[in-house]
Amino acid sequence: MTIGVAQDYIVFEPEGFVDSTLALNLLTPQIITRILSNIPGFATLEFKVEDVPSVMFVSGADEPIELPPTPQDVFSISFPDEQKAQQFRDAIQASVDRGEEKFQSIGVNPTMTVANFGRPDGADASLFGTLDAARRLIGADKLPAYLNGQAVNVVLIDSGIDKNALPPGQFGGGWHPNSGGTGLPMLPPPGMTTGEDALHGMMIANNVLAMAPAATIFDVPLIPPPKIYDIPSFLIMAHAVYRAILVDIRHLQKLGLFPGPWVFVNAWAIYDRRSEGARLGAYTENLGYPPFFPPPHPFIRVVERVAAENFDIIFCAGNCGEVCPDGRCGPNDFGPGRGIWGANAHRDVLTVGGVRVDGNWLGYSSEGPGPTPNLYAQKPDACAPTQFVGASGRYPPNTGTSGSAAISAGIVAAMRTRPNWDQATVPPLVLKLMLNMTATQPLNPGWNGWFGNGILNAQAAYQMLLANFP
Repeated sequence: MTIGVAQDYIVFEPEGFVDSTLALNLLTPQIITRILSNIPGFATLEFKVEDVPSVMFVSGADEPIELPPTPQDVFSISFPDEQKAQQFRDAIQASVDRGEEKFQSIGVNPTMTVANFGRPDGADASLFGTLDAARRLIGADKLPAYLNGQAVNVVLIDSGIDKNALPPGQFGGGWHPNSGGTGLPMLPPPGMTTGEDALHGMMIANNVLAMAPAATIFDVPLIPPPKIYDIPSFLIMAHAVYRAILVDIRHLQKLGLFPGPWVFVNAWAIYDRRSEGARLGAYTENLGYPPFFPPPHPFIRVVERVAAENFDIIFCAGNCGEVCPDGRCGPNDFGPGRGIWGANAHRDVLTVGGVRVDGNWLGYSSEGPGPTPNLYAQKPDACAPTQFVGASGRYPPNTGTSGSAAISAGIVAAMRTRPNWDQATVPPLVLKLMLNMTATQPLNPGWNGWFGNGILNAQAAYQMLLANFP
């Protein structure tokens, strides 16, 4: 059970959604009432069914694929005043402190901001490298041709793509979030984003395909360009999206559809922690929200579920480096240890910073360490090239660590092509470890806050995989 503060009421959300059997055992007001009946003064509670986001799978093929809806039952309790609400929170916390098992899985939905979309309108091409140079820097030009991403499914959680700009047959479909009661605008269906709104998403898609040209691309238009303004609503939406995707992948696999590996690309991060809300660090440092302990935060928890399903998940580091941070970074949210927050700093994800094609660190790339103790200090994991042209077709040059994350996701998708290196045989954490171990460190050996473990070396990672998983 997840209990989340939503303005002046408390929201209850069913757990166990990944398991299709557990998903049938939905939380009801009657069950909640029984759970809470031992809290003095709260024997009688009035519940409201919340209008929460829904997420629908949209097939990229002409034939529709109908999947059962993901359970979205969410209830709230309203209180006559803040004093009564606080008394209820205090009673819940007392139950947690006593170690009562039924209250152990609780958390909230606080706020976050989204990283640079890097739209270099009118950018001087002389400031950019080339795709060929980017490939040489990370040894991608030396990978065997069969590592092309065939039958690998890559999910872009971004601002939407134009399916007509993809090579024929490589659009698998996607997930269409319906904002429900969040108040967020509804973005176009998967694959239907066009014009300037498609610039960032297509940069991500084209970078993935530059490394894994046969991969199947799935679109999740979640982030309204040019940036997120309603941060709490976005977090609720992102949580709902991941819930639905995890359930739907299981249904698709039961139907024999898209059986190959799945790779998730998240080219967004945090700018300004001032928008986080009442408790700084609730999401960004995974501290939770008093009295709702312990961590992890609900969105962090759903990211952990992605990793537990043995799906690769990549995040960009963000663009709040000390030398030239993005103008939207908060006054205290740039520089060493002040730019990689929340899920971007989780141990289970591959977090990627940015370098030029000549290997020089880009001064806007967010620097580690990540926030401890509830997230991971050694972030970023590694760096990959950005600031280059050649993979974008009619779309603008690559900028930002978004481009670096997409290049890295393409390398992961390429490696997953080999059947011996599927996600069951080589779990994502093992592949991430090998990418970190084989990265080329321009500075002293070991991890540092600029490059992480170094610049990705796809050729060296390939050789290590061959040696350990022939």
